Amino acid sequence: MVGGVVVSLPFLLVFYLFIKTMVLYLMPTTLHAELWTCGLALLGIGLICADCIYSERDDLSFIPRWLLREFLHAGPRLSLDGYRHAVRGTCLFRMNYVSRADVLSYLLNKSSSVSKEELLKAFPGLNWSRLINELRQIEGVLFLRDSSRVSLTSILRSELSQLMAQTAQSRIVEDAPQPNPVDDVQSYSPYDILGLAPDASIAEIKSAYRRRIKGCHPDRFAGTDERSRQLAEEWTKALNAAYETMVARNSGRA
Repeated sequence: MVGGVVVSLPFLLVFYLFIKTMVLYLMPTTLHAELWTCGLALLGIGLICADCIYSERDDLSFIPRWLLREFLHAGPRLSLDGYRHAVRGTCLFRMNYVSRADVLSYLLNKSSSVSKEELLKAFPGLNWSRLINELRQIEGVLFLRDSSRVSLTSILRSELSQLMAQTAQSRIVEDAPQPNPVDDVQSYSPYDILGLAPDASIAEIKSAYRRRIKGCHPDRFAGTDERSRQLAEEWTKALNAAYETMVARNSGRA
């Protein structure tokens, strides 16, 4: 918005000086030249802004007029775009993401458009006017029949499907039980110690070893009790032995 004002300043100055020159030329004896200049300048700026809002930007029927409009509309259009982005950002900032995510997930599972009544039935506490205002800020949400039905474009459906798949996969990884050190280290096979399948590749073995050795290295237990340090040492030895065993077996198989 500020950029639009800065871009418009040179033109506004020239426009103001032109209006003032015309007023003094046409009415040299007037006592209110400054008032006439300001009034006509504000009127002209208002007409330019109105033309910027309601005119078609890609109208190439008359090239000189189109070029003149592009020149005059540069500042006002930049300010208007900045204002729209500010309004959109404010709306997105205040959005209830959890509730809107549920609505988008519901729309994603529907192959056709969903009516207002169906959405209100699925989400009883939904504020319809606020929902429309917020969903309009998301590119890819379609409103049909005077905003009485809602649907999603194929592009947004694809993006949401990929996002949900990634989210579900990350939750599975986060929720997966992590192996904890236990007293009876000798009861575990090399595959169990590294958490790998017997046919794991050399790269997988090295990656698992580096990941596990960081968690039970004796240096991390320097300030703990004697039993914890002893277990860390035992697991470090077991990890080294398991790593050597699996590398030897898999190298021989290769």
